[in-house]
Amino acid sequence: MKLTKFLKEAMHLLLKEPKLFIPKIAVSLLYSVVMLLLSFLLVTHKDIIFLASSGGALSYGQLQDVSVLLFSLLFLLVLSLIMLVIDILVNAMYPVLVNDFYSKGKLSLKRAFLIAMKNSRRVVPTFFIIVILLSVPTAILNSYVLKAHSLTDSLIIALVTLGIYFVLLILFYFLYPAIMLNKRSLSRCFSENFILARKNIGIVAKASLIPFIASLISFVFAFVSALEPLLILLFLVYRTLIAIMFTYHMVLSPAIYLKVRSQ
Repeated sequence: MKLTKFLKEAMHLLLKEPKLFIPKIAVSLLYSVVMLLLSFLLVTHKDIIFLASSGGALSYGQLQDVSVLLFSLLFLLVLSLIMLVIDILVNAMYPVLVNDFYSKGKLSLKRAFLIAMKNSRRVVPTFFIIVILLSVPTAILNSYVLKAHSLTDSLIIALVTLGIYFVLLILFYFLYPAIMLNKRSLSRCFSENFILARKNIGIVAKASLIPFIASLISFVFAFVSALEPLLILLFLVYRTLIAIMFTYHMVLSPAIYLKVRSQ
């Protein structure tokens, strides 16, 4: 089956059940609050951050400001980790929702979330590690581009790290549905994921462009300050569009999985 067929099926499902957009948009907006709070902290404390990083002497009052800043950053870090767990559970809902649509002709967000919660011991640690693994190329890109001595070096480093990230997306493309739609061990779920991805490499590679492009857009706009009212509005619109792209990806992946698994 061609990718265009899967794309049309996923779009048909989303248009018929627009409530599928709700979980990812909700998570994206919650993430946005954390990102805006981080931007606010960094901008409002930019002077003390510069002074502390330059090694200058700090007064007692400035040390108190640094303590408040560090505590606030720690709070945002914990909040981000909680959001990551929620995001993983929301992603785990989509294979259940797509499977219910094909098998029952109806779906329930509540039921899908409860099933995701029941499988939390399987999906949360697994995808927590994978998210960290997928973050490595971005971290490498950030550090080496800053150290690069020429534009050519920066471009080469960027292409290599983006290539690694894209390959990882392909490798784990079917992992959510493989775990959520099977009661097998994690090792067998990983094995099925890799086998199906390898057998359908053409379709998977093309389909992986959706989360890849969405992630690339997120990376490009991640450093844009959004503290002015108009910028905040544009920022939230952009985050919503990214959420829509990722929703399409999360519906497309199990839709392809269910078809290729039965072949």
